[in-house]
Amino acid sequence: MRKLLIILASFLLINGTYGNAIAVAPAKKASEIFLPIGNNGQKISLLELSKISMKDLEALSGKKMSFSEKIAYKSGQRSLRKNIHADGTLDKNFVKKMAKTNKSSTGSPYAEGGNIPQWAYIVLVIFALGFIPIGVMSDWKGNDWWINLLLTLCFWIPGVIHGLIVMKKYY
Repeated sequence: MRKLLIILASFLLINGTYGNAIAVAPAKKASEIFLPIGNNGQKISLLELSKISMKDLEALSGKKMSFSEKIAYKSGQRSLRKNIHADGTLDKNFVKKMAKTNKSSTGSPYAEGGNIPQWAYIVLVIFALGFIPIGVMSDWKGNDWWINLLLTLCFWIPGVIHGLIVMKKYY
């Protein structure tokens, strides 16, 4: 799944780097842009990717996705679906935004794991579910998520404070 996202990001970065080819040229249809899936060389169009179910994608790629990859996939799929016009062309602003995001130092405005918006992170922390966004953002690695879970279960307020302090790592 990460390879798929890296390939999509690279494609958008290359188009943004070389004179915004998609933005300048006639709008390219999402059904004409193909991405490789898995190790067997199969390809899927962006239009199909925006509509395919998670199980079908796992079957095509031959790899079972982790929890954080599933969340990232659904979020990315929703964003892709929203930025494909009814005639099948990609939104120019979406392409520019993706190209700009990929030029940042980290390649993504998010941490290595998932891509939870900051407002959703804060809401989950306040409603005593802070360990979930911390775990997703850290790809369930490290100690922060289970420390937050213990603090939240025992005392709630320290869990909220810990979740807001740890948020600095991701935003």
